[in-house]
Amino acid sequence: MRTLKSRRGFSLLELLVATSIGLTVVLVMTSLFKTGMDATMRVTQRAETQQNLRAAIELMTKDISLAGAGLPSGGLHAISLATRIRITARELPTICFP
Repeated sequence: MRTLKSRRGFSLLELLVATSIGLTVVLVMTSLFKTGMDATMRVTQRAETQQNLRAAIELMTKDISLAGAGLPSGGLHAISLATRIRITARELPTICFP
């Protein structure tokens, strides 16, 4: 008659221990992978935001530097002094301010 030690194979307890160790390793690796992916996403979003801000600042700088292009050196006199202001409404008398 053979004894239990002479049989080949693993016992149920050995299989359970090996499965639990394997599952623990898989869970740790999954957690590390997720942490790495989250960090990569944050870095990517930060880089994209910086690129967008850089492009906006460059565009604003160009627009501001060209704001006075084509104007005479003395500038424009867009507002001329009015000597008289006239306001007219329908069927009402005209109001004049000297």
